[in-house]
Amino acid sequence: MLFLVITQIYPVTYQWTDMFFIVVATSTVLSGADYMWIWIKQVILQERR
Repeated sequence: MLFLVITQIYPVTYQWTDMFFIVVATSTVLSGADYMWIWIKQVILQERR
């Protein structure tokens, strides 16, 4: 029963899931970049001491 409901909804939500995936991927990349930047700053600060 649930499978039938999913197959009915799937074509409608396909675009939405694509958008969701893009948003998640983008935010993951950005947070990864933020994390790298924080890590690099920590290394630089330790090198200066």
